[in-house]
Amino acid sequence: MGSRIILFGTFQARMDAGELFREGIRLKLGGQPFQVLEILLSRPGEVVTREELRTAVWQSDTFVDFDHGLNSAINKIRDALCDSASNPRFVETVPRRGYRFIAPVSQPETNLPAAAITVVDPPERPPHPAPPATNPPSRIWIGAIAGASAVLALVAGLSLSRIQPATQPKYRMSQITRDAGLTHQPGISDDGNFVVYASDRASGKDSDIWFQHVAGGQPVRLTSSPDREDRPTISADGRKVVYQRWGEDPGIFAIPALGGTPKKLVEFGRDPQISPDGTKVAYSTGFYNQASEIRVVSAEGGEPRTVATGLPWAAAPIWTTDGKHLLVWSHATTGPVEKWPDQEMDYWMVPASGGVPVKTGTTAQLAVSRVRAMLFQPFTYTQQHPPPIASAGAGGVVIAAGSRDMHELWLCPLSGGQSSSPAVQITLGALAAHPSVAGTGRIAYSRISAKAGLWMLPLDASTGRVTGEMRRVWSGSARAAYAHLSADGKKMTYVSNRNGDSDIWVRDLETGHDRQLTFSREDEFRALISPDGSRVLYARHASDLYTIPFAGGEETLVCEKCGVVSNWSPDGKKVLYQYGVPRRFATAEVATGKKEEVPYWLGLHISPDGLWDVGVFPGEGRRGYYLYPFQGRGKPETRIPITEAFGSLGGAFWSPDGNMIYYQLDNTLWARQLHPKTKRPLGEPILVKHFAEADRPTFSVRCVTKDAIYFTLQEMRANLWIADPTGH
Repeated sequence: MGSRIILFGTFQARMDAGELFREGIRLKLGGQPFQVLEILLSRPGEVVTREELRTAVWQSDTFVDFDHGLNSAINKIRDALCDSASNPRFVETVPRRGYRFIAPVSQPETNLPAAAITVVDPPERPPHPAPPATNPPSRIWIGAIAGASAVLALVAGLSLSRIQPATQPKYRMSQITRDAGLTHQPGISDDGNFVVYASDRASGKDSDIWFQHVAGGQPVRLTSSPDREDRPTISADGRKVVYQRWGEDPGIFAIPALGGTPKKLVEFGRDPQISPDGTKVAYSTGFYNQASEIRVVSAEGGEPRTVATGLPWAAAPIWTTDGKHLLVWSHATTGPVEKWPDQEMDYWMVPASGGVPVKTGTTAQLAVSRVRAMLFQPFTYTQQHPPPIASAGAGGVVIAAGSRDMHELWLCPLSGGQSSSPAVQITLGALAAHPSVAGTGRIAYSRISAKAGLWMLPLDASTGRVTGEMRRVWSGSARAAYAHLSADGKKMTYVSNRNGDSDIWVRDLETGHDRQLTFSREDEFRALISPDGSRVLYARHASDLYTIPFAGGEETLVCEKCGVVSNWSPDGKKVLYQYGVPRRFATAEVATGKKEEVPYWLGLHISPDGLWDVGVFPGEGRRGYYLYPFQGRGKPETRIPITEAFGSLGGAFWSPDGNMIYYQLDNTLWARQLHPKTKRPLGEPILVKHFAEADRPTFSVRCVTKDAIYFTLQEMRANLWIADPTGH
């Protein structure tokens, strides 16, 4: 018998049973508080008056103190949801009227059988958890692991070509790490007994690679370099670990699972995946949105070879369980964005020894369930790259996918390398990501939680000198995205799906007043305020570009089927956008719609005088920020280097006077003084702010004014969980 379920955030409300769950754990909320919650969930985004709640929950002949009863019910709801009246994420108080449920809600396309939804008891915490061991591990631990490793065997997983369509799976979930920071990206051994993962538990800043038994015991720290290390995978026999490193000594490395000296396999690369037999490593070259191909190298090092030669762009390889094929994220067409819509970005099956790629159809499988693949940084469903977070297993490919702010694990069954039946959901309300599938069917994955906000750091933008403490100026939530500020830092646009579809909203940061700007029944994306603050640029259908007066009014179509919104020109006469893979750039005149391509290496961060652009030079090696003469007045060799680095380059912004560049490198904000005329760098880079101490955030600059820099912080936390199959 089906159970009517409503999903929001990490919670699931089972209306028929009158029960509330968070990540599979039953919460104590019943009686009148649950009845009130049910009414609010039935009318998301609407004001439910106190009188309506009195009539529905407290009968007219009931002699109770209604005000006290309702206030108590709301407080219990907020306690269960870890919500706040002053900074609500779920239940908002509307003064003198009632309450409104402000988070997006969703309902499974079909009511899942109640038996298919696992109820997990709250895990017991050890009273005094022992501190994690550091590298090298003790002799006792090495002996214990060596003994266990001796009985590990390579489980011969079924080839994807022999997989039959899957039915609704059932799993029991259990938590295996309990860190306060970011412990994520697990790789699981083929027998499902060991996991390797990235964690910042040692320093709270840069992540290292760790190894542990799923059943418990001390985790072993395998790496301890000052650089960031992540994306580990483990060989099927549990003996070798491969991972990627960012920073001063980048590359792809291999290390014994019991500890030892890391060995560099290739100088540059990302998304490494070790083959099931542990002899080969597949990886991507280049960077997302730029030229990229798939290469395979020996797990001992040597000369790599290129596979997937029939695809113009490919990334994030995944070995199939038989080790004969790779699943890669790619598309099969080139040219303007209108020639390769979303559904053409897909996983392709490629013979590891070389051959013709075959499209799997996983994107279409997910679309049947009205979800889309969860993508690597940033997690957004409006771009076609970077690749999804996925893992192959006996049965198909397990993908983290969702809709809006929800993301779960889904199994896309494959037969003969192609989709065989609709995708089926594995987790429910878990905010799951980074799946890794063992030959036994056990799945290791991350559970991620995040909170966002807009912050301001006082500084002298002409010198990069910080003049005060940073402070929060706006509290975000999962229902708001793509925050963009006006040039003076006083007004903000953002995208919210609080009314069902994604619309553009504006907020006055001085008064806190919000108002809706667009009202179409379609989704809008990436709202950007013009330099003079008079208009807002945004995309509809992901690639049709519109502008609308900031004060509201009639919208204007600027460019149909263009691409991803990028920026305004400094004079506000052109809009800038990007399209295609590898990424290309173009401008469109607001008045006429006339298009003009600009050099592909640009980043479309234009100087205040409109003469210079700051961007990232493409390539598979070290990247960095460079200045280029804008609008084709120079060639790539005329670029002026600002900084070089191998890491996550998050964006670059000009100071209002055009003599300083502010740029992001991983979780650090830097500045570089420029000569007023030649724009050549002066002196050394200036460290403005390191954000790793602020609860492991991901930050993104939004606006630089003469006396402050505004940025969003998304504070991420994650731990590892296991999903054990219990049958069908």
